[in-house]
Amino acid sequence: MAEAAGIRYVNDSKATNLDSAAKALSAFKNIRWICGGLEKDGGLEALKGQTGSVRKAYVIGREASGFAMQLDVEAEVCTTMEVAVARAMAEAEAGDVVLLAPALPVSISMTILSSAVMTLLPKWKRA
Repeated sequence: MAEAAGIRYVNDSKATNLDSAAKALSAFKNIRWICGGLEKDGGLEALKGQTGSVRKAYVIGREASGFAMQLDVEAEVCTTMEVAVARAMAEAEAGDVVLLAPALPVSISMTILSSAVMTLLPKWKRA
């Protein structure tokens, strides 16, 4: 976890299932949520009612459009990690938390990319 300009940055990239993502979402308020991945059977039902603290979701991955349509919060289809991080950082305000918690399994290339992107951002540290 890191903080800059009153914005907290949390990397919970290990939250690749609905239960762990729900726990991450319940831990913070005013969340800018970077999420997405490879959808499993059953969709996102387990997240219903868990997104009350999410101000906006920035959805990544090849199934981003379908993921975004299932969310009960404002969502922007970003597709790539770079776009999602840039959009979340641009829109975040003091008191917000930019949270990476995918909620679904991510491909190995997405895992590598998320690590690379976060290495480039000095504000973003693994929680």
